[in-house]
Amino acid sequence: MKTTVLILAVAAILAGCAGARSTVYKGERVGQARSIAKSDVQTNKPILMTKGSLPPEVKVEVVGEIRAQQSFYGDTSRVYESMAAKARQVGADAVVEVKVKYRVAAFAWGAPSISGVGIKIIDDGGVDIKKLEGEWR
Repeated sequence: MKTTVLILAVAAILAGCAGARSTVYKGERVGQARSIAKSDVQTNKPILMTKGSLPPEVKVEVVGEIRAQQSFYGDTSRVYESMAAKARQVGADAVVEVKVKYRVAAFAWGAPSISGVGIKIIDDGGVDIKKLEGEWR
């Protein structure tokens, strides 16, 4: 009996230690995400993550809301990486209006959770995107 309880406790703890995960919601391209060929996804393409929005002269297409979260305590670096990977997968060039929150999870009072809007840049309008405020992942 004690062994069974111990095994269940260890399994529950390990389930809480799962890595970051990400999800895409809404948007026209979300349904197309599954059909994008792996060869079309640039695995090393840098993604801009910014709390603000892009300048008005930059023309964009909204891909959808992207969320990423971690199931255990920790900093946001793994969650940002997960969000950037999902943005690449759906063809986004940037994630704007990024919000960082800490939520209660199974084994954590402060598991990081990030959300933002994935966008595809259609025309940069002469703006040097590399110089915009934000973090590149």
